Amino acid sequence: MRLVSVLWGKTWYRYLTNVLDPEELSAQQVCELYRNRWQIEQAFLLTGFEQSSSPNKPQIA
Repeated sequence: MRLVSVLWGKTWYRYLTNVLDPEELSAQQVCELYRNRWQIEQAFLLTGFEQSSSPNKPQIA
């Protein structure tokens, strides 16, 4: 595992990745991937889509 630490303003953000080579995946790319993932999450929240891990709710395949 590789810990990627990024200072944004006055706040440090830390991300874990299994890509060990920084030339293969830079800290900037890690941030961009996380930002893209978060935008997808926000889109799901805006559309009201919720996938629950609860055994009482049906799962979407």
